Amino acid sequence: MLKNIIKAIFTLLAVSTIFTYPFTTTWSKFLQGVIVCTILQIILYNVYIKFYRIYVIKVNNEREKELVTRGTYVTCPCYLEKRDFIPVSFTSDNNYTCLHCNKRVAVSCEVKTYLTTDPLPLEGTAEGLLRKAQQNMPNKNTNERI
Repeated sequence: MLKNIIKAIFTLLAVSTIFTYPFTTTWSKFLQGVIVCTILQIILYNVYIKFYRIYVIKVNNEREKELVTRGTYVTCPCYLEKRDFIPVSFTSDNNYTCLHCNKRVAVSCEVKTYLTTDPLPLEGTAEGLLRKAQQNMPNKNTNERI
């Protein structure tokens, strides 16, 4: 670990020296240039790492979303009845080994279809007629007569 740190510091100072040496004429200007170049490298490296981490987190989140859409949680049929997340595919067999009991388990995928219906309008039904009659009935608290 210490070896890697020393190597990184040496590389940092070597790059600073290589970029600063051709543009300086005095020793003090050279030291100032090395210090500025070193600080600039550290700042740029930190900015790069921040953006890289954000990118990696974003890519990992997208991969996780894809995995979730291609898989499901299933319960092992053994006596433990533990849940596992498994990838599901319609193009290959869906077999997996349970992480808890180490048994091979087969998964079958079913596709069902259902008819969709539109709700009936209430005007022509018994419920609609009942509502209409209730709206037309006089209020008991008033003196209206039929």
